[in-house]
Amino acid sequence: MTNDQMQELARVGAEARLRAIDEERGAILRAFPALGSRPIPAANNGSTAPARREREGMSAAQRRAVGERMKAYWAKRRAEKAGEATPKAQSAADTPATPTPASKRKGMSPGRKAQAEKMRAYWAARRAQKDGATAAGGGGRKGRKTGRKK
Repeated sequence: MTNDQMQELARVGAEARLRAIDEERGAILRAFPALGSRPIPAANNGSTAPARREREGMSAAQRRAVGERMKAYWAKRRAEKAGEATPKAQSAADTPATPTPASKRKGMSPGRKAQAEKMRAYWAARRAQKDGATAAGGGGRKGRKTGRKK
């Protein structure tokens, strides 16, 4: 069989398949007429990601308004958490521009403080043990010059 004959048979087979698909589509549309009114989606050219929606940016005034609303929101939340009945209104002008300095931050939690004390005691004992061993001449590396040439 020649190449031209193969292509002709492939074309005839493709036409028969398209006719069968058209008949099947007609049967489906007869069974579900509402499907015929919807537009056919475009081909998905290989991309699996959904199309992103374009948004317009906010103006400076809109950003400022959102910022003030959020400051008031969080002030109210902090006040509720602290147990106050009604928080005082806080505007953007009332809030300091700089963050809270480190000196005004809270200290360590009680659990962490206890762990730090335990570790300080542990390392102090280790240093004392090491210093005692070095003073007795039995161990440690301080002051030992054996094996060195002068």
